[in-house]
Amino acid sequence: MTVNKRSKQNKAVNKSRKKILMTRLYVLIVLAVILLIIAGIGAFVTPNDPYKINAIMMKKAPSSEFIFGTDSYGRCVCSRVLAGAGMTIYGALFLVISTATVGTVLGTICGYYGGVVDTVIMRITDLMLAFPQMVLAIAVAGLAGGGLWNAILALGISGWTLYCRLVRSRVMSIKHESYILAARLSGCSDLKIIVSYILPMIVGSVVVNAVTQIGTSIIWIAGLSFLGIGVRAPQAEWGSMINEARGAMQLAPWAVIAPCAAIFITVTVFNCMGDTVRDIAD
Repeated sequence: MTVNKRSKQNKAVNKSRKKILMTRLYVLIVLAVILLIIAGIGAFVTPNDPYKINAIMMKKAPSSEFIFGTDSYGRCVCSRVLAGAGMTIYGALFLVISTATVGTVLGTICGYYGGVVDTVIMRITDLMLAFPQMVLAIAVAGLAGGGLWNAILALGISGWTLYCRLVRSRVMSIKHESYILAARLSGCSDLKIIVSYILPMIVGSVVVNAVTQIGTSIIWIAGLSFLGIGVRAPQAEWGSMINEARGAMQLAPWAVIAPCAAIFITVTVFNCMGDTVRDIAD
């Protein structure tokens, strides 16, 4: 009786915890969708021209006309935050999707076929992991020049390694399962086995890791722009805005606080969503 009672209590606790996690996930998904909508239409609903220089309105405090004040060039900080949202958020999403796709493809090939291909790709992966990703990205972005696409390329050069190693280990454990052997005996091609039987089993792990990487990618893109090797000025982007405004932080702190707050809120939402998805998957 005691064992059955404990079992029922554990089931009730797990059910309650799962319900809380699902509710949290729904709330975070709504917040993430709102951020994506703002990023998508932000450049078209700015209250002022984000690139208009006005010497008369330099370093103006927040007001009804300029909600977040103006920067050292008299540009509306609120308008620039909205205009730069798409650059930062969608740039990070593209980075995560592209690195996850490349890493999944390479990891599947390594895990399924093995041999020389596996050895070569894994040695390249080890070489990439030998360097800190941000340091390598700074070096590549510095050589390639500024721009969002060059920044994404610089970060993506080593970003796929995480997914490659994860997928490879999962595929190596799955390919010896009985249903995979049965599919081979039934005459299924390698491509059909991979697409129909293996990828559905590993897509959950890839998605969980991809969601947790969105916030990190936002910080990386903003960091490269802050260093001056990401998005080129005067293009509105949160990292470059912080870099431009930090020299006048004592006179116009709002020009730094606004993009910092935007990065903090966005990264917090996506990080919490990633942690929640991981908890549900576990």
